[in-house]
Amino acid sequence: MKITKSKLIQLIKEEVSAVTLGQWTPDGLRNALLRNDTPRKPDDIDDETWNESIRRCLDGHGEYCPLNYGVDKYTRPEPKERKRTDLTKLLKPASHYKKKKRKPPNPDWVRELAVARDEGQKLFSAEKDDCPLCDIYKAFGGFGAKSISQMRSQNIMVRNKMARELAKTGRDNLVSYDSAGRIAPLSREVFLSIVKNNNMDFFSGRFDKKNINTMHNLWQGMNDKQRRWLTKQLYR
Repeated sequence: MKITKSKLIQLIKEEVSAVTLGQWTPDGLRNALLRNDTPRKPDDIDDETWNESIRRCLDGHGEYCPLNYGVDKYTRPEPKERKRTDLTKLLKPASHYKKKKRKPPNPDWVRELAVARDEGQKLFSAEKDDCPLCDIYKAFGGFGAKSISQMRSQNIMVRNKMARELAKTGRDNLVSYDSAGRIAPLSREVFLSIVKNNNMDFFSGRFDKKNINTMHNLWQGMNDKQRRWLTKQLYR
């Protein structure tokens, strides 16, 4: 086997280094590894033998420690320069922060109410100029109703109360029940029938009788167009 001049010089340097530095000790090898230094392995030793020698050395068996050929020093990599984020690029245009106008939850429903209100004001304007529908709102929607929407929603409560009163007086033929067996509000047809016929004797309370009589008088004073308009405003 021919050995080149460069290889021979390398072997001589390694032997001189090994003689100079001597054999690793368990503590010396452990400290070198803790510094992230890599013990140099000679070329004529395979990796498996070298690693086994280091493992035994670290276990405290000094006689198995390899020769010290020096170490390859760990060099900490240069920190990468972090690009600074331009915060101004994250800003959104001023228009984004302006308070946006909220759209009505149901434009069609709002529009339908406005149309019904305007139609009602035209139909009843000949009777009262200031608030032609105020008496109707209060009578058919209960005390406190001041708009067509309040009259619609509160009329359900009026009909619900009337249904409970009718059930107490034994007029079950006019009352209906829901799937849970609870008394349901009077239907629009039954409610208007009581109003038209002024059936005050169906109820025991003075307030109920007075309210039914008020609604009856208002109904009697309406023409056919006005009655159709009012009937349409009451939920079925």
